[in-house]
Amino acid sequence: MRHENIHITTDIDINASKETVWKALTDIKSWQDWASLVHSCRGNVEKDGELTLRFINPQGGSYAFKRTVFLYDEGNAFGWTGDAFAGMKDFHVFELESIDNQRTRFIQSDGLHGADVPGIKQLEQAMLKGYEIFNQELKNFIEDPDSNQLFTNHQ
Repeated sequence: MRHENIHITTDIDINASKETVWKALTDIKSWQDWASLVHSCRGNVEKDGELTLRFINPQGGSYAFKRTVFLYDEGNAFGWTGDAFAGMKDFHVFELESIDNQRTRFIQSDGLHGADVPGIKQLEQAMLKGYEIFNQELKNFIEDPDSNQLFTNHQ
């Protein structure tokens, strides 16, 4: 059996401090308030934390999965892993790089490894589009004064 892997990396620069971006990113319970493809998220963003995530499929319906936080570097990065589908394993990482005191590069990467899946290239393209939407919505949420006020009050 041939094994196909998906490797996706996308990034966006956000006009906010690394601390502000980290605070918004790790408040996963609020993702559904600003991310259009997120239905709900529960759990603890901490090393070995368990997460339950439900995302909206743009083609209809939604899908849920459980993940374990395998990477946690306070203020810098976190990532989850778990079984995906068709024997594939998922490794999803969110990273922050400080550009300067008020600008942060948000990097989102994902790797699916382990099986030959028909239509994997279409899946990869759909995932990339979803991640780019998430990135832009995170940026908008943090940079918009009205959203930022909501975020400040949400904590």
